[in-house]
Amino acid sequence: GTEVSRSGVIASADSGVTAAAAEAEQVAGDTTSFAGTWITAPRTRGGGGGPPGIERFADVLNDAGRAAAATYDERFDDPALSCSPSSIIRVWSEPNSVSEVTQASDEIVIRHEFMDTRRVVDMTTREHPETTDGGFTGHSVGWFEDSALVIETVGFSAGVLLPHPGVLHSEDMRIVERLTLSDDGKQLTREYEVTDPQYFTKPYTGSSRWNRSEIALGTYDCTELSGINNVRPAED
Repeated sequence: GTEVSRSGVIASADSGVTAAAAEAEQVAGDTTSFAGTWITAPRTRGGGGGPPGIERFADVLNDAGRAAAATYDERFDDPALSCSPSSIIRVWSEPNSVSEVTQASDEIVIRHEFMDTRRVVDMTTREHPETTDGGFTGHSVGWFEDSALVIETVGFSAGVLLPHPGVLHSEDMRIVERLTLSDDGKQLTREYEVTDPQYFTKPYTGSSRWNRSEIALGTYDCTELSGINNVRPAED
C-alpha cells in the first residue's frame, strides 16, 4: 500500500498535479515572482513552550483587549462555524492548505483554499480610501522594497484575529505583511505585524512559510454550521 505521513499529501491522477508541477518548475528559479501555487510548510509540533491559551498574549493585550477576549466562547463564536476564515492572519496558517498568487503590475490577487478566501492587493497606490466595506480582509495596498513584497491592510470590521484561543480585534487594526522568496524561489516567507490601538499594548508579530506546490488550488465548499446547534444558552 501507500504510506502517508501526518503532513503528507495524497494526490489522484486527475488532480491537476502534472500541469501544476510544470508551472511550479517554470517559476521555481525566479526570485521576483510570487505567482503560482503554494502549500503551507510543515511546522514543528511539540510540548512545552510558554503559557497556554489566551495567556500567551498577556503582554500584547491591554485591559480592553482582555475584556473582549473574555467574552469569546469558541463553541459559539468561532468564525469557522459561519464559514469565515476569521482573519488574514488565520487564513494563511491552515495546515496543508494550498494558496494561489496571481501577480500583475496593477494588482496582486491572493486566493486561499481555506474557506475559498480571496484578497486583492492594489499595487497602484499606497493610499487607502476614507471608507471601506470592512470585513475580515479589509483594504490592501502593496509595493516592492527591493525584492520584498510589502502589503499594508486597514479598514477591517471588528472581529476575531485568532479563533484559538480567541484574540479579538477592533476596526482600528492595521496589518503589515512582508513577503520574501528564498534564493531558489521555491519557498515563500511571510512576516507580519499587527497593531490595534484599542486592544493591543504593542504589535503582535510572527512569521510563516510556504513551499511551491504541485497541487492546484481546490474549492473548500464550507457548510454552514452556526444554526440551532450553536445558539449560545441564555444566562441565568
